[in-house]
Amino acid sequence: MRESTVKSVDTGMSDIEVNLRTRKRFPGLLIVALSLFFLIGEANLASAPQTCVAVVMGRFSLEYSEALDGFVEVITKNRADAELKRFNVDVPAGQIDAIVQRVRASHPDVILTVGSMATSEVSSRISDIPIVFSTVLYPVASGFASSMRSSGNNITGAAMDVPIDVQFRTLLSVVPRLDKVGVLYNPEETGPIIREAEGVARAMGLHLVSEQVRSEKDVPAALDNLFQSNVKALWSVADAAVFTLPSFKFIVQKTLEKGVPFMGPNDRFTESGALIALNCDHTDNGRQSGELALLILEGKRPADIPIAQPRIVEMTLNLRVARFLGLRIPGNVEREAHRVIR
Repeated sequence: MRESTVKSVDTGMSDIEVNLRTRKRFPGLLIVALSLFFLIGEANLASAPQTCVAVVMGRFSLEYSEALDGFVEVITKNRADAELKRFNVDVPAGQIDAIVQRVRASHPDVILTVGSMATSEVSSRISDIPIVFSTVLYPVASGFASSMRSSGNNITGAAMDVPIDVQFRTLLSVVPRLDKVGVLYNPEETGPIIREAEGVARAMGLHLVSEQVRSEKDVPAALDNLFQSNVKALWSVADAAVFTLPSFKFIVQKTLEKGVPFMGPNDRFTESGALIALNCDHTDNGRQSGELALLILEGKRPADIPIAQPRIVEMTLNLRVARFLGLRIPGNVEREAHRVIR
């Protein structure tokens, strides 16, 4: 609970002088005044919001809006007195410092950052106020946390990362006799993800063949190397060096030509030629962030709260691509899909 503020007025007299004169002239008035003072103070304390949450967002997106809805749902259900103050850092770079100063000046009990951009801008400037993020991919590789078990700092949150073993199991369910999987990546952006994936693949009896790219110019040669390695499917990570609009179109075209199923990093890819993709439920991602914020408001340190991973995973399946590739998708897999493109 934040302290109420009582404004003082300079009368030109010392507190002792005021006290003595009031006692001598108006002893009854003093009692009434004191009674009113405490009554007003209690009323201010009762009406003042007990919980202040600063919400910081970047550029608008439907996913961010859905996540915020989920967060608000949890907070308002459990903290009826909560006050949410919204800030936007989708401004010219020279104005971000001022926005973050306004966030600090709002004296929040916790800060929600929605998206990687907002999380980066706020966490790099505020280290003494708890921060909970939402709709962030790869929080460890992005430098927001030292591990998924503990951030080691003032941050925790709900990541969008669908666990790698879940992704590989999904590929195994739609690609028969899968033993070798290819992936393109930029080591400076997603190197830690690939190293983790190699270990997961080995444990599942898969061989992950990785090819490095530094820009979209490297994609054709790297993809050709994967085909020459006889990969049976192409897996993907969200990597800006790999996936530009021209390179994405090239990857889709070549995987279809070679008959190699392509698992995209999100459902937008399945709409344009990928066979399958997994996404987190963005509204539930926001709910998870809200639940973590409640733990902080109850007194837990962010560093003691593990990063949450998606508990609702949605599959998008493109049956047109499956037919083109000659794949027979098992009925149970099709029934489990959140969305099927026919």
